[in-house]
Parts: sequence; structure tokens; C-alpha cells
Amino acid sequence: MMGGETTTTVTQKGQVTIPQIYRKRYSIKEGVKVRFVPMDQVNVNEAEKYALALQLIPHYDSFIGVDQGKGSYEAIVKELEEFRRKWEAPRE
Repeated sequence: MMGGETTTTVTQKGQVTIPQIYRKRYSIKEGVKVRFVPMDQVNVNEAEKYALALQLIPHYDSFIGVDQGKGSYEAIVKELEEFRRKWEAPRE
């Protein structure tokens, strides 16, 4: 298995374990430095030079109360759909 999508959890100390499949595939060993580059700062023409992409998965607790006083259900759904359209739009 060459590896597809996988997830890992941040520890209390802010550490993550790079899954073994990626450590082997990219020869990541102890002492190797890893650079985190926000995807919005990656030029589309240079994206192939980045071996892995890091996606943050928010914890459900971070959403508690976010809609309080924000309007009706319909208004929130409309705003969410607009956000999704913008997020899924091709980036240049």
C-alpha cells in the first residue's frame, strides 16, 4: 500500500506522529526537518514539489455555539452554501 489519506492526532504537547507509510516513502528519519507551508501560500505551478499536504480537521467542540444569535436556519444554510462554493472554486 503506497498510502492514501490518513489522519493523526495532535498530542497535549503539540506533537504529531507522521504515519510510518509516509516516513518510509519520503525517507523521514529522526532529525529530519519538516517545513509546514500554508496551502494558500503554495503557488499552483510549484505544488508538485510538496510531497504532502497538511489539512487541519477541527474538533467538533470548536463549533459549539458558533451559530448563537447568527440568524435563522435558512440564512445559515445559505451562508454555508456560499462558503462551500468559494472554497471549491478553482484557485489561481
